[in-house]
Parts: sequence; C-alpha cells; structure tokens
Amino acid sequence: MCDSMAWVDFVSLQCKNDEAPGCARLPKCLIPTGKSMRHPDLEKLVESAPLWPYEAYEFVLNSLDLAARRAPETPVLDDSDTEGVTETLESQKGCAHVSGREICLAARELAQGEFGQMAPIVFREWGIHSTLDLGRIIFKLIEAGLLNQNEEDRVEDFSEIFSVPGELLDGFEIRLPTDC
Repeated sequence: MCDSMAWVDFVSLQCKNDEAPGCARLPKCLIPTGKSMRHPDLEKLVESAPLWPYEAYEFVLNSLDLAARRAPETPVLDDSDTEGVTETLESQKGCAHVSGREICLAARELAQGEFGQMAPIVFREWGIHSTLDLGRIIFKLIEAGLLNQNEEDRVEDFSEIFSVPGELLDGFEIRLPTDC
C-alpha cells in the first residue's frame, strides 16, 4: 500500500498541483506511468471514423476541459421542475457550456504549452489544418454520444478562430546572436 496521494486529471491522467473539477485524489501507486490509459469509447470512435488519430481526439477533449474550467458554471436545474427536461439536459446539470471560440482558444494555449514551437507540426501530423477541424472533432465526439450539444451549437462556430499553423507560433521568438 502506498501512502502518498496526488490530484489526477481524469482526461489526461496527469498529476495536478491542486483539486480541480474533473480531478480525483488517487494514491500515486495507482497512477499509470508511461503510456496513458486509452479510453475505450474513444478507441471505438477512432476505429469507426479514423479521420484523426486517438491523440487528436484526446487533445480536443483536454482543450474542452480547459475551456470549461474557465467558464462560469451554468445554473443548476431545479429538481422539482423536471417536466419536459430531456435526459441530456439532466446529465449536464451544473456543467459549463463553452463556445467553439472558447474551445479553440483553449486548444491554442494548450498546444503552445505542451508542444511549443512544434505545435504546428503536431497539428499537421494529426490532420488539424484549421480551427474548423477542431469543431469537426468535437462534433464527431457528439455524434458518438461522448459529448452533448446545445441547439445553438454549430460546427461553423469553430471556423477561422485563429490561423493554423500561423498563430500557434504567436509569442515564440527566435533570436540570433548579433556577434556572428
């Protein structure tokens, strides 16, 4: 039995410094090391619709998680007033809804943080050529029943939020020595 504990993000299975939504406190000996565990429903989606690799779907889910953590929580539905409320809405009680723009901006920030100047290459390898591709991935996740959507949500909400690959390099600067 191990005695040290860590907060772990369920989506990425990475240790976090503090408690956050979507995290659980697990004994460190139970945290997978090396290759992360793969979600079986994501595996099925990739097998049935191999437009993007597993890692691209996982990255978009992590981007959604980041955007949702920043969004204000939506009001919780009153349990006494459930007439006409669909199962989907019930499952989204208290969940933050985020826009396509918010997901795309979170994806850019996450890509810059995780991949640095390699972000455009990673996106290209994954087949993500525009922010609209991020939206297409989200909607594949919705079609597979892994995410829910509001009536107003459209894949076009993800169109032209930022330039891929151009803006993935924003904030990076290469300086050459002047004494050469």
